[in-house]
This record gives sequence, structure tokens and C-alpha cells, in this order.
Amino acid sequence: MFHKSRQYSDLREFMDQLHELGELQRVKPEIATELEITALADACLRKAGPALLIERPTRFGEPSKHPALVNRPGAIAAERTRATARAQRRLGQVADAQAGLEHDTQNGGESTLPNEPPRGR
Repeated sequence: MFHKSRQYSDLREFMDQLHELGELQRVKPEIATELEITALADACLRKAGPALLIERPTRFGEPSKHPALVNRPGAIAAERTRATARAQRRLGQVADAQAGLEHDTQNGGESTLPNEPPRGR
């Protein structure tokens, strides 16, 4: 998971973490910086998709010497979405367990917790 306080030594270290988390997708075909990268990044961002490493960007038809990393916010948003979903599932499990305990104690006073004596006797 990403941490706001984490500092990376360089962009490569950050990209390595994205890759390990499955949040970096490499795009191998040539992609024009004028329109195609923007459209691709926009579509990916709308779906909270991964960061994209455009390996062969072109500028006005000329190949660039450098790759382009785009949609970094989408990758972070996707991880936050998954973390929120995990937390909500956990809260649901706790609520279900609590509801089960309340039901058990209302119907006869028996506890379902281990090593706890029965209530109401």
C-alpha cells in the first residue's frame, strides 16, 4: 500500500513498487504524446486503472528517447479503493459477529464466546 510519508530515492524505486503491487502496466507500441497518451491516461484514470509506462512515446511523429509514466494518481486511487473495500468487509464481519452475540444472549442467555461462563444462571 502507498504511504504519503514514504519517500522514494528515485522514480525507478517508485515504479518498482507499482510493478510489485500490480499497478503498473507497460505499453509497448508507439503512442503519440499529442493526443493518444492523453486519451489513454484519461480512460485509465476514469476506471481507477494502473499507472501506465509508455515505453515508446512519439512527439510529432518522432520517437522520444525517454519513456513516459502516466496515471500515477489512478494507481494510488485504485490501491486506496481496495484498502477501503478490505476495511468495509472487516467492519461487516465485526458487525455480523456482534449481531450474532446479541441474538444469542437474547435467546436464553448463552454466550458464544469461548471460555466465558453462561449468563443468567
